[in-house]
Amino acid sequence: MSLIVKSYRIGSALSQSEVECMAFYAVAAMSPHDVYGPMQQNFFAEMIESYKVGKGELYILSTAEKHLSFAFLLDKYDESGVYHIHLLSTFRACRKKGYGSFLLDHIIKKYPQQGITLETLPESIDFFKRNSFKIKTENLPHSFVEMELNASKKEGFSIVRLSPTVYDKYRGIFNDTAKRLGY
Repeated sequence: MSLIVKSYRIGSALSQSEVECMAFYAVAAMSPHDVYGPMQQNFFAEMIESYKVGKGELYILSTAEKHLSFAFLLDKYDESGVYHIHLLSTFRACRKKGYGSFLLDHIIKKYPQQGITLETLPESIDFFKRNSFKIKTENLPHSFVEMELNASKKEGFSIVRLSPTVYDKYRGIFNDTAKRLGY
C-alpha cells in the first residue's frame, strides 16, 4: 500500500464545498464525545480562516482508496517564531497503524531545524514523545499540555483572531457535518 501526503496552501476564499470538505476531515477524525465541544469547533474556525488568508497549511495522508490522517500547521509569526500544529488527527478506523506518526514525520522533515509546537491532551503525550516532542508547559486550560520540537527558546505562530459571528458561522457548518456523519 502506497501512502501519499498532499499539502494545500491557498491564501484565498474557499468555496462552500471546500469548507464542508475540511469540516468532514475535522469531524470524522474526532472521537464522538469530542465533536460538539466548543474548543473543537473553535479550532475548526481558526483553521479555516488561517487557511483562507494563507497563514497555514493543510496536510492529508491517504492511499489511492481513502484518507487516513490529516494535520493543519499554522505558520511562524516571523523568522524567529515557530510553526504550530493546530490539529493532527487520524480517522478512527485507521488509528494504531502508524499513520499519524508517518504524517507527523513528513511535517517535521519538511521543516528541519525549525521550531514546532503543539498543544495536546494528556492521553496523547506518549504519542508525541515517541515522535521526539518534549513537554514545554503542563496544566494549561482544559488540561492541555504544550509540547515542542526544536522550539525551546522560540515563540510565536500566526493565528487569525475571529469575531464571535465568524465563530458562530463555522460552528454551524461543523455541527451540520457532525450530524450528517451520525455523531
